[in-house]
Amino acid sequence: MNDEVGNIVVEIGAFVIAEHPVFAAQVGVLAGEWAHAEAELSVYLASLMHTSPERTFALLAAYNNATSTTKAAINLAKVTLSGDPLANFETIVARFRKLAERRNDIQHGIWARKPAQNSNLFRVKPVEYTKFMIAVSHSKDLISEANQFASQLDDEYSVEALETISKDIRQLTADLCAARFDWLNSGVRAKTVHGKF
Repeated sequence: MNDEVGNIVVEIGAFVIAEHPVFAAQVGVLAGEWAHAEAELSVYLASLMHTSPERTFALLAAYNNATSTTKAAINLAKVTLSGDPLANFETIVARFRKLAERRNDIQHGIWARKPAQNSNLFRVKPVEYTKFMIAVSHSKDLISEANQFASQLDDEYSVEALETISKDIRQLTADLCAARFDWLNSGVRAKTVHGKF
């Protein structure tokens, strides 16, 4: 959208990220890192539950958000773990939940750019985008709507910020793997889990 003299106020849409290949690549890396973290959580739970990967995925698929999934993971882990191993698992899963929220914001956001901030992009929630587009379609003053929308953009990301989130996800994956091997080496037997948690 442009102002009254033709200067760009804000650009929003898939093309924004497509025109920023380093940023787009880091979003892709983040998606791959997250897939690995989710898989490592499933491996750990399948080991704890003494069940198949398919059963583990089926149990976790019953939950549709990070909070309910991580609560279920903790309940499943409580069947086998106790004491320090359970406390460690709960700490890791709390990190998993927080990173899941950050990852979801990035993966499901719509990206915008302001001319003054060329290297950084702004994440726009789909509901915010919808409100803006509806307001624009009913407004007699498009420039004011665009200026107001641009002034409210504050969820700014740099490539470095995305790299930090990817690093946090890699560390989470490594910690899940280490916790699983610690448990395997502890000699505590897995217990088969039945039902939904």
